[in-house]
Amino acid sequence: MSATPSDLLVPARRRVRLFAGTDWSMRVGLAGIALLALAAALAPLILPGDPIKLNLAEGLQPPSFAHWFGTDQLGRDVLTRVIYGARIDLQIGAIGVAIPLAIGLVLGLLAAYFGGWVDALIGRLIDVVIAFPFLVLVIAIVAMLGPGLINLYIAVTLVSWVLYARILRGETLALKRRDYVLAATSLGYSHLRVMFRHILPNAIAPAIVFAMSDFALDVQLGATLSFFGLGVRPPTPEWGLMIAEARNFMLTEPWVVLFPGLAIVVLSLFVSLTFMVFSASLLYFVEGPAQPEKFGSIPRALWWATAALTTIGYGDTYPITVLGRIFAAMAALGGIGLVAMPTGIAGALLGVRHWSFPPAKTSTR
Repeated sequence: MSATPSDLLVPARRRVRLFAGTDWSMRVGLAGIALLALAAALAPLILPGDPIKLNLAEGLQPPSFAHWFGTDQLGRDVLTRVIYGARIDLQIGAIGVAIPLAIGLVLGLLAAYFGGWVDALIGRLIDVVIAFPFLVLVIAIVAMLGPGLINLYIAVTLVSWVLYARILRGETLALKRRDYVLAATSLGYSHLRVMFRHILPNAIAPAIVFAMSDFALDVQLGATLSFFGLGVRPPTPEWGLMIAEARNFMLTEPWVVLFPGLAIVVLSLFVSLTFMVFSASLLYFVEGPAQPEKFGSIPRALWWATAALTTIGYGDTYPITVLGRIFAAMAALGGIGLVAMPTGIAGALLGVRHWSFPPAKTSTR
């Protein structure tokens, strides 16, 4: 007996409910990201102070009712600058994902669909870019172009698109021999329609999942480059730049670097919590009932471990004290210092003075 339209809609409704997020961690992550984005968008209304106006008479004031996060060395309110800085860092994460994702989707789709010299040309270009360590190549491009947000976006785009292109190429190679694609081709549909109406909607899920985790890494990358003077220029409030400007006061007035570092930690954690459940939900939404409908069988400890590992983002720190290890983990979570190898610079922000580092290890993103 043939299925009725209502029978066909039941799995779709179930998938939509799952996609909307039945896991509390995804709700917490989405709520945190939305709250942070809303605070950044409404910053002029909820924070009437100027984030760049100097007030030397109130420099380095500790947290109080007048200044909840204290003030920096130039008398600027740290809370105001952290919230205004969320605008820049969220923008870095969004643009740093959106442009490479769009370019990578198109080039990866073209390479796999047409094959031949198109695949060879795009494939060799991907090999050339991947041959260089991610962070080293980004720093080299920004150093040549000069500091600034636009040049940061250019550098990230030139390096990151290859990751999405490889994902789409692999997915397209697996899908272009499917029956529905062959049927669309035999019916005389144009190449553009076959690629973007029949292949891309079924191949894009892994790229979107990767983009979720890449968002947090791009925020950390922007903070890192600003810390080294290659990103946002002063006096623009940006979390990595705030840490760089106040690094000389870490041992005596730790709040000037503590709160920008925690902002990176919190944003990365929210993205990680959202990424875990969203990725599983999205894959289930695309692939249908063949995937498990509930994720309760996965231990909560595994969820938190995945969140921590995703948030840390390849960090390696080598403090010599137990307390130092805790604060070095904070540094790694916040992506302070190098994205691929933070050296624990924020680990000293609460008074950890003695560090011991082995020879630096080469790592990629």
